[in-house]
Amino acid sequence: MTEILLGLLCSTGQLTADNDHGRKIVEPPKHLLIALWFLATPECYRSVSNCFGVTLSTTHKTVRRVKSALMALQDQFIQWPTGNKWLKGYVSCSSSLMTPYRDTGHLTPVEKKYNARHSSTRSLIECSFGLLNEKWRKLQYMDVLGIPDACNFVYAACILHNVLLASDGIEDGALLPQDIDDCAPALAEESVGNAAHTKRNNIAALL
Repeated sequence: MTEILLGLLCSTGQLTADNDHGRKIVEPPKHLLIALWFLATPECYRSVSNCFGVTLSTTHKTVRRVKSALMALQDQFIQWPTGNKWLKGYVSCSSSLMTPYRDTGHLTPVEKKYNARHSSTRSLIECSFGLLNEKWRKLQYMDVLGIPDACNFVYAACILHNVLLASDGIEDGALLPQDIDDCAPALAEESVGNAAHTKRNNIAALL
């Protein structure tokens, strides 16, 4: 698995051997190991640099290079839905997060179906985040500067997850969180504008 991943990363041209201020050159395999350790544990950059015997600046550069290499693989391992497929995984408005219909005992069949889809989608998303957080513990302890950098780390973790699935697979349920709240329809309906209600009604009619 490591050889496959290393080959993919090297093919991007983002990994280069680094001379650590006169010390032994950091080769691509060590780049990968440093980055994997950083993502898979809650340890800080300094702790990782001590563990691998490299300077703090080299650890920063190494993780950044591997992250860039992973981002370069996104077209191979990340597939975004198109057209009406967005309805299966994206139910937000431009101004606020879309909520389920409040169940007062008088929901129409269309509204009940929408709430069921909303709940199942929310559960799927929470399970996905649970998988990522269990495997890549750094996502639980983000110590990066800026939202774009944090988003790129999440993106890199998703790509790594998909590479593992494509190569070895993951045992069903092995990393799922213990308690997933499937009660999305019970959430209180926030006060949203007419545009949000209209969009929700349109989506419900298409399901």
